[in-house]
Amino acid sequence: YFFNYGSLPIYLLKAVSQILDRADYQGMLYIGRYLSISFDLLTIIVIYKIVRLLFKNEKVALFSSFFYAIAFFPIQNSHFFTVDTLFTFLTTLLLYQLLVYIKNPSTKRTLVIGGIFAALLATKFTAIIFLPIILFIVFIKKSFLSSIYSLSSIVFFTFLFMPYAFLDFPKFWSDISAQLTMSRNPYIFPYTLQYVGTIPYVYYLKNIFLWGLGPIISIFSMIGLIVLLFNCYIVKRNSRVIEESNHFRIIIVL
Repeated sequence: YFFNYGSLPIYLLKAVSQILDRADYQGMLYIGRYLSISFDLLTIIVIYKIVRLLFKNEKVALFSSFFYAIAFFPIQNSHFFTVDTLFTFLTTLLLYQLLVYIKNPSTKRTLVIGGIFAALLATKFTAIIFLPIILFIVFIKKSFLSSIYSLSSIVFFTFLFMPYAFLDFPKFWSDISAQLTMSRNPYIFPYTLQYVGTIPYVYYLKNIFLWGLGPIISIFSMIGLIVLLFNCYIVKRNSRVIEESNHFRIIIVL
């Protein structure tokens, strides 16, 4: 009877705790923290694979992973059992699978992408914003039939990871609607009053700069983004940073 977050993180915590015979409250506190650490370490690995795939440069891939590993917010989240570490890992994994799919489209890969996206939905419903991107990529790189396969995979795995969203849909929709309302009107709940009077987008960018990535990595990121866009759109014929065939994949990353 709780859908403010998805069911998958709760199922994972309970399952791993039972396997390790630590399913009491105190035991699950520790297991939850280890799960968060594990997912964030996996994110570091996937970031390495993404950058290696795009730039084919070992040093660039290692530096990218290193900068994420020392970023402020991921370190903080890794110390607690939150859905954010799992959500970040699955988002990064989805991005990697989409990039691989762009290079080598296959029906099997569409099913994998659907399963990962379903896990994202079963972690946090805001992942729904990725659905149009997934269907667009699958459709233009393969076929309409592949899009149907991908949608079928999403529905199947979402039911597997979060069955009560289907079995008790009215409650699920009620909780999701409340979360959507909260994002539009911060006066509804006491814990969102801190956002009243803040400037949209600027507030979040400021906090990412100061407390998310940290000032140093944020500055590097902005410089890197400017250089990347310059190479993609201004001097792409003479670019030494990326290949012509990589432009579409870079756009997907952005």
